[in-house]
Amino acid sequence: MTFRFWLTLVICSLFVARPSSGTSDAWRVERFPPSQELVLGEITSVRDARSHARLAWAELLERGPAGLPLAVWYSEENDTWTVSEVLPPGFMGWVAGVILQGSDGRVLAVWFE
Repeated sequence: MTFRFWLTLVICSLFVARPSSGTSDAWRVERFPPSQELVLGEITSVRDARSHARLAWAELLERGPAGLPLAVWYSEENDTWTVSEVLPPGFMGWVAGVILQGSDGRVLAVWFE
């Protein structure tokens, strides 16, 4: 696996693995039953990944677009796309993230941190 993929995975796990500010519900990774599985179609470009991420957030997190810039990473080895909102320097707040399967657009993970 590439260094970039592992670095992204480690950074994401730092945010997901522990609550912040001492509140037990300050972070959450949603798990969905198979009946609620979301498949959005093949992803062939960064534009597709961004579009699918926004759809996943609207459907699964019931959250519309926040207008924040989006960071997109592709893992060729795993054929996965990771999309995360990015806060501008000096700003604090919550951002959404999602991991999508490239071949069919299946949502593998979604979070709000």
